[in-house]
Amino acid sequence: MKKKDVKKLKVGDLLVVTGNKFGANGFAIGTRVRVVNVRNKYGDIDCTGSISGFASFTQGLSRKDVSLPVAKTPREELGYKVGDSFQVVGVTMTFTFGSIVELARDDGTSCPFFKLLTGSCLKPDGNACAWLNNVKPCVELELEPPMLKIGQQYEYTKIGSAEERYYPCSLIAFDGADPVVKTDAGHYHCRPEQQYRFRKALNSTKGQS
Repeated sequence: MKKKDVKKLKVGDLLVVTGNKFGANGFAIGTRVRVVNVRNKYGDIDCTGSISGFASFTQGLSRKDVSLPVAKTPREELGYKVGDSFQVVGVTMTFTFGSIVELARDDGTSCPFFKLLTGSCLKPDGNACAWLNNVKPCVELELEPPMLKIGQQYEYTKIGSAEERYYPCSLIAFDGADPVVKTDAGHYHCRPEQQYRFRKALNSTKGQS
């Protein structure tokens, strides 16, 4: 980096690793990292980024080993947009193979943040990092983004029932492809879409099951 750039470094800046005295035990050359701590005006800096096996890794770096990044992030270079849907097609430490996820936040690295739409995730809230080379856009795979999304409010009724009564619920997970819901009464049920019809929650409809 140029001397004038060194003086301007601050927490949150996005950088690219151009050298690394820690070698295989740290960031690979070309890794995008963010500054999390500026030790002093000319000293080392602490940065966070992704390395093999870790979605979020923090390491001290010399200012001589970083440079300003190119204009586009890895996500931008691939043409992906925040909100796009993807299927997990590689092995990750967070989402299970085949899960459908949505790009939630671009942190400037090759391992941005996704949120779970269908499938399962090791993190309870369904928000986690995943390498871009382990996901494929649903449009490329000719997959439709799921209609039902975890965390959303719905109402359901049993298909073919004599009385079509809808019960309010929140979608909390999927058991394979089957929605798992929590009702307003606090009960948990698996409600396969072959047997139950879902619709967006309506404030006027009340009920418990």
